[in-house]
Amino acid sequence: GVEIGLWTESNLLPRKGVKALLQRDLTKEVRDAGVRVLKTDVAWVGPGYSFGLRGVTDAANIMTYYGNNARPYIISCDGRAGTQRYATIWTGDQTGGEWEYIRFHIPTFIGASLSGQPNITSDVDGIFGGKNTPVFVREYQWKTYTPMMLNMDGWGSNEKYPHALGEPATSINRTYMKMKSELIPYTYSIAREAVDGKPMIRAMFLEDEANEFTMGTATRYQYMYGPSLLVAPIYQNTAADAEGNDVRH
Repeated sequence: GVEIGLWTESNLLPRKGVKALLQRDLTKEVRDAGVRVLKTDVAWVGPGYSFGLRGVTDAANIMTYYGNNARPYIISCDGRAGTQRYATIWTGDQTGGEWEYIRFHIPTFIGASLSGQPNITSDVDGIFGGKNTPVFVREYQWKTYTPMMLNMDGWGSNEKYPHALGEPATSINRTYMKMKSELIPYTYSIAREAVDGKPMIRAMFLEDEANEFTMGTATRYQYMYGPSLLVAPIYQNTAADAEGNDVRH
């Protein structure tokens, strides 16, 4: 019953002279196989802005028309003005297993949202590196409160599935994945607001502009996920109390 999405470096529709391995027919995939998700990749970046924007636009139109007005979900590695109408962007192939991976992604997500791209994500714990249980768990936790969780497994030498590192990571990750599902109605609501209002991931000054504290760098590692949830991820190896809770300001 799972409807899969397919990754592409090639044209969306058949073209003469293209090797069979790179051929695809997105119309047939949508109409006959029920595909509703597409992940574009490197071949959609090189030729430039208009090429990438046309690609995600064409994919969205095909999924809507041949998918009985289905809502498409497209993930692209490139995004400029206009991309937000058709695709989520993700931050590319990264190395996880390090606190730095979490640290720099928090302001990256905030900055993308301020730039008019509310649908932003990155691979959970990267696609390379890994096998660092605290970082692995913190990744699943904080990305619960982001628009999308993207798990890219199979390219690196280490698995990134939520159960890959065993207990207690498996149970903790399961709890947060369930929370992610429970938040779907809330996420839908703030996604709708992001069409012509505030983004889903909100810099603190968007919700508390009267507070001068939010206008500087002091809050660059926290944000509001919609109007009701304050998210302040653990992004470094902080001290912990006897029960494993991080001690911080």
